[in-house]
Amino acid sequence: MTTSLSEKPIVNFLRTYLQQLVLLFSDAELTRSALADALRDKFREALYSPTTEIRFLPFLFLSCQAVRGLNMANLTRALSEHLYPAPTFMSTPPPYFDSVLVPIDAGIDAEAVGSGYVFYFEESLLPHDIYYLLAHAYGHLALGHLRKSDVYSHYDVLSELRSAAGPTRRWDQAVQAQQHLWLVPLAPSSTLLPEDIDVEWSIVGFAEAFERLQREDVDDKAQVIQAFASRHGEQLPQVDFEIGRDAQLKNAGRRSWWCAYKSWAWLYWQIQLVWEKPER
Repeated sequence: MTTSLSEKPIVNFLRTYLQQLVLLFSDAELTRSALADALRDKFREALYSPTTEIRFLPFLFLSCQAVRGLNMANLTRALSEHLYPAPTFMSTPPPYFDSVLVPIDAGIDAEAVGSGYVFYFEESLLPHDIYYLLAHAYGHLALGHLRKSDVYSHYDVLSELRSAAGPTRRWDQAVQAQQHLWLVPLAPSSTLLPEDIDVEWSIVGFAEAFERLQREDVDDKAQVIQAFASRHGEQLPQVDFEIGRDAQLKNAGRRSWWCAYKSWAWLYWQIQLVWEKPER
């Protein structure tokens, strides 16, 4: 009697393992680079954890790495940084792909444990896309498409996997048909990593003020002070402008001039905060 994949222990193991990884992809505080580092730590933790059964080690990835512009050239360059040879594929890979599983020979790296495969992914991908590719990649191990000591690498392209017509390659079709057994849904909010989002900061009037400074179009100081005082007069402290007269008094001289200096210094500092052109 043939046991279906859904009844095999590997399915329950993968689902439990992915439930732990989901927390990383749902962490809004992690940037893309931090996500790759945290994911790598989780891989290593599972490989060397005393709670991981030996029979499941061949289904765990050795490590992972994000590569900007993931193609054959950039992947080969990333591998060469660790003195690994260029990858070999069973078929010619496309100009760009979203993820790739590369086997590391234990003869080259003594630490090549587990499945021996490293999960490389496109650095610019969003977390939910990386997670989808990772869950798909585990399917290739679970179904025996990739095994320890294999020499061939395997690439995946998101647009092909999510195509309405389904993936064209046979291995991908087999994984897609079974992936629901171990795929743990992500929280809807895990789509963006804040530190990697390009944000355009804007301050009202700043661009105009900067342009005026560049062409040395500076307002008359008296007009600036008058405009500032008329607009923010209620917030200014009341200063006795006859203070110079009081300063002539022997006992109050130094104190009066010091108060005058502090008052005018505060007023000058407030004027520096006014970036917009005064009304004339």
